[in-house]
Amino acid sequence: MIHVREGKGRKDRDVLLSPKLLEELRKHWHRLRRKTSDWLFPGNRWHTANNPIDAKMLYHACQGAAKRAGLNRAIHPHTLRHCFATHLLEAGADLRTIH
Repeated sequence: MIHVREGKGRKDRDVLLSPKLLEELRKHWHRLRRKTSDWLFPGNRWHTANNPIDAKMLYHACQGAAKRAGLNRAIHPHTLRHCFATHLLEAGADLRTIH
């Protein structure tokens, strides 16, 4: 699980974390030039800022991934949340736990 502090609506959330994603996040952390105590994804071009990446950077990352995947429609970060929730629901998760 990942604990997200002050996400959308300034709410804390717990998010599922697969073993594969955990390994990728560890690799990302080891590649960072400067480790911050506050952010897993620090801002600026070199990922060394004392502030987090912004929503615009996430949007562009989604657009780039959609293009590389050959998708012809606009993909937004929130699209990923909807898809994930749909997969959980189809796998039998309780609707009340998906929020």
